[in-house]
Amino acid sequence: MTTFRTLLLATALVLVSPPEADAQTGPFSHDEMLVATVPFGDSFQTLFRIDPATGLGAPLVTDIFPNYSGADWMEYDAYRDAVVAFFAWEPTGVFQPRLFAISADGSMLDLGFSSPADRITGLAPTGDGRIYLYKKLTGLHVLDAMNVLHPVLDHNGVHFDMLFDQVHYDAASNSLIAASSQTQQQSPCFEAGHVVVHRLPLTPNGMALSGPITCSKFDVNAAAYSMGLDPLPNGDLLWTLAGSSNIGDELMLRVSLPSLSLSVWGLTSLYAMDGGVWNDALGRVILLDDISNELRAFFAGQTGGGSSLPVNVPVGTGSTGNSTTNIMADIELSPTACTGSVVAFGERLEGTGGFEPKLGVAGCPTIAGNVTFVVSEALGQTGGMLAIGADTAAFPLIGGTFYVLPPFLVQLPLVMGGAAGVAGDGASVLPLPTPPNGNLVGVPFYAQAGLADAGAVSGFSLTNAVKFTLGN
Repeated sequence: MTTFRTLLLATALVLVSPPEADAQTGPFSHDEMLVATVPFGDSFQTLFRIDPATGLGAPLVTDIFPNYSGADWMEYDAYRDAVVAFFAWEPTGVFQPRLFAISADGSMLDLGFSSPADRITGLAPTGDGRIYLYKKLTGLHVLDAMNVLHPVLDHNGVHFDMLFDQVHYDAASNSLIAASSQTQQQSPCFEAGHVVVHRLPLTPNGMALSGPITCSKFDVNAAAYSMGLDPLPNGDLLWTLAGSSNIGDELMLRVSLPSLSLSVWGLTSLYAMDGGVWNDALGRVILLDDISNELRAFFAGQTGGGSSLPVNVPVGTGSTGNSTTNIMADIELSPTACTGSVVAFGERLEGTGGFEPKLGVAGCPTIAGNVTFVVSEALGQTGGMLAIGADTAAFPLIGGTFYVLPPFLVQLPLVMGGAAGVAGDGASVLPLPTPPNGNLVGVPFYAQAGLADAGAVSGFSLTNAVKFTLGN
């Protein structure tokens, strides 16, 4: 362990640089805003980070092809400490949209799921590694911490395929809160001129609905489109709606939990909103107005157009008409949340019986603590090696792909438990102590394991890779 600790310390001295003056180059912070837009005159979309308290913003990702996948294609995931978003990126091609995990420094990990037709929307992170999401052609799924996608069944055991515009995970009731525009005729609460919010109760393991959905509806008197679902300070949800003209009652609604009742949070003369979020620092709701192409702030019960919130980056497209190419979200950090992060990524190489071994990190990785690596679904009683490095790039290795760039900081032996020679029965837990060095906080490290397996293409199977950072 001494070697590992020494190498971590030496790496930190090389990798950690003084913090930049621009807040948008540092770690994600609570209440920070994310706005995706196609700046006027540009052909690509840019994802901006914005500090609403100072009005300062900076690009996080550029060269994104304009997104037409539907609402709610971008959310912050505290477990991965990353913005998880589904889009097509210029380096990977316009017809290759993927699910990306984007870190605060703008680095991107490809989580896969490239599917031009079956696009991903309705992202709802739970904070424990799971992300509920919709594949538009195949219904509701949950992505686990290892980036394995599982279909979510309804309470009758059938894959749940009703689509919604926005989805939020409610931990208190272990349920999904799903919002839909008045066009969702599948909803049991459907009525013309109404918008509907639903509760999808989940089983304890989150893989199925524990009962039928319940719902509440609200009369908006005109066409209204769901554009945002965001937590309010008392645990309720803000539901932002938008319309196509100023003759209707485009509203900011309050979704009261756990009753699911709907009421007006605030009225506004704005009608083409591209989203809305509650901001603790300002004590206001911030709307993205597509008519003026600016951010506007509102307090509860306020009417009219609110107050302008100037920022130094473009937040609108220079045109009018709400669209999912121009949306907003925010960063929500819990005071008790893990300040370290783990993101699994990359392809696995199967071994005996078609099993693909998995690599994960249990618990919260911290300085002066442990990084606890967990290998599972390997060949029983086999051995192997875990490599840890400071950088990543995909390169071919023994019939698969390795993602940890040499030179490795350390290589550690692995011994699997389980029944000898039984496919998928091998597992191992390897806790590694970490030094009490604050310079290591937020520094990315990468790990991947290879295991001896005669049933694999070259005699070795490979796990996925993980990117991990240490917290306080």
